Amino acid sequence: MIFFIIILGACLGSFCTSLASRIIEK
Repeated sequence: MIFFIIILGACLGSFCTSLASRIIEK
């Protein structure tokens, strides 16, 4: 369960980073 949360958190962090970079590009 904890391992799943860690993977989910890593995916969310990557998504937020890509989203922020897209906003900065605009």
